[in-house]
Parts: sequence; structure tokens; C-alpha cells
Amino acid sequence: MIKTVKGNLLEQDVQALVNTVNCVGVMGRGIALQFKNAFPENYSFYHEACKNKTVSPGKVLVFERQDLLSNPQYIINFPTKLHWREKSKLSYITEGLDDLAHAIEKLKITSIAVPPLGCGLGGLEWDIVKKEIINRLGNLDSQILIFEPASKSEVFETISRKGLKITPAINLVLWLMETYQRGLLDPMISLLELQKMVYFATRLGIEPKFTFEACTSGPYCKDLRFVLNRIEGNYVKRYADAGDSPDKCLTLIKTDDSEEGQELRNSFQGQMSQLKQLIDGFESPKGMEILSTVDLLMNQNKEFSEKQLVARVHNWNVHKAQFTEKQILLARERLTSCFNYQ
Repeated sequence: MIKTVKGNLLEQDVQALVNTVNCVGVMGRGIALQFKNAFPENYSFYHEACKNKTVSPGKVLVFERQDLLSNPQYIINFPTKLHWREKSKLSYITEGLDDLAHAIEKLKITSIAVPPLGCGLGGLEWDIVKKEIINRLGNLDSQILIFEPASKSEVFETISRKGLKITPAINLVLWLMETYQRGLLDPMISLLELQKMVYFATRLGIEPKFTFEACTSGPYCKDLRFVLNRIEGNYVKRYADAGDSPDKCLTLIKTDDSEEGQELRNSFQGQMSQLKQLIDGFESPKGMEILSTVDLLMNQNKEFSEKQLVARVHNWNVHKAQFTEKQILLARERLTSCFNYQ
């Protein structure tokens, strides 16, 4: 039985959940990041498979959870892209659905939740993908919940605030969000990534400047929350959701077309180009965290040797001890070319 639904896929009481993935071991954004946080053991399994080059479009990767007494019992990783930056192809979906159908029958899965495969960031048309899901899974003796993508009206639903005054700080935050999301072709940006974008904008002299202090995830600006609270509902969605977790994903629902915003862009176009070059290849929560953390340390002490720098990052906290020496020195190399560190 097939049923189309909306809501939170991760909250469904089903035997199996389908997680859309790429083939390079990255779960950095959107629902993949939510899966990574909810099921870290599945991420480790998937990441190792990518390292071994055993993940490819057309073949699902099934992870069986240790706790078989509660749902979900299986996480089925479904490759919709080769690389996270690329678009999906319909052939990836159709071939993957055939393999998914085989897995459902083999494992005797009685209920499963399926996201809109290859749509959204993948670029595929939902009407076409939906027909393929129904055609290829519809004859199975299982309950299949197909999650539809949010409609445009839902994505752009806002809480109107009449008379909202656009300040220079708001202009800058909106510009940074738009720039980051355009580079990734992604409608969402995590709060951590936005914090680091604002940090590097300040470092490069883009005004207005924000004040940062060291925190668990690196440089942190406590005043940014006041800006986000003001624009929630008119320009940004989901900041009002509970908590200030770095993983919280924000959606830019409206760009800044004000004269003040255009004046800001004209004044600091050169610095923004520098910023885009600086973060190129680091556009993920993990990448932006390591880049900003290393910069904060190097800006405090430009005489750090490579060995001292690696030790300082690892001693920051348990989380940062997971960054490899290679990652830290790669960030150092990029920052040196931008800020002329010796």
C-alpha cells in the first residue's frame, strides 16, 4: 500500500527509513545531516563504504541497527548523486528504486518511509519521480509512505512584520546567506555556517563589523541572534525553532532588494570575492568550523609552528581533537594565502 504524506520523515514509526546520500561520504546538509545526527552509527557505516568505493548510484546501502526491538530497524542509504555538489539523474533514481524493491522483499520489510528522491537540491521534477516510485514499489506487499517535498507556498509562508526597519547588520547577514547558498545550490544554511560567514566578513573588513569570542565551535557572535530574531518570518525561516543549536538549518525566504543592500554590495564587492575564494572547498559545517578555528588561533599568535597549531586545535575540546593534522594544515595553507600569515 502506497500513501503520500507530509511531515517529518524521521518521526515515522516504520521498519525502515530511506536516507538520500551522495557517493563521497558527506552528510553535511538538510535531511542527510539530520540522519547523521540521529543515527551516527549509520553514518560511520556509510562513510566507511564510501572510502572503500562501494557506494554507487543504482545500489542501495542497507544498515541494520543493533536495536531490533524498536523502529526503525533499517536505514537504507539511497545514492541520488555522485558528488554532493552535483545534480541527480533520473537513471540514478529508477535503478535505485529497483534495487530498493529487491531489498524490501529480501529483508521482508513491512513498512518504509521514502523521501522525495533526487528532488530539491537534486533538481529532478517531483511529478516524474513520484510516478517512478509508485510504478516500481506499488506492487510490493508493504506499507510505503512517500514524503512529498514542501510546496512553494509552504516554503515561503511567513509571519509578516510590518514596518520592519532594515539595518546595515540585516543587509550584511542577508547578503552573506544569499552568497553562501547560491554557491552550494542549497536552500538552507546551518547556524554554525552563518556564524562563520559573518566572522570572515568581519575579518575581511566588510562593514558593519561584529564582535566574536571563542566558544565550543570556534569564533561565536552572540549578537547575531538579535539580527536573526528581527528578520525571522520576513526574510528567514526556522530560526524561531527551539534552541540555538549550531546544526539548526535556516532557510532564506526572501532576498534583500533594498537600496541600502545594493549600496553595501557595491562597496564591498572585492572583499566578498575574497571571502568566496577563502571558503571555496570548505563549505560545510565541519569545513567552516575548522577554517574559522584555525584563523582565530593564528590571528592571536602568528608565530605558531605547524606542530603547535595542531596541538592548540586538538586541545580546544574533545570535539576538535577529531580534526586531523591534514585538515588543520590545509586550513592553515588557505588562510595564509588570504591573510598573509607567515
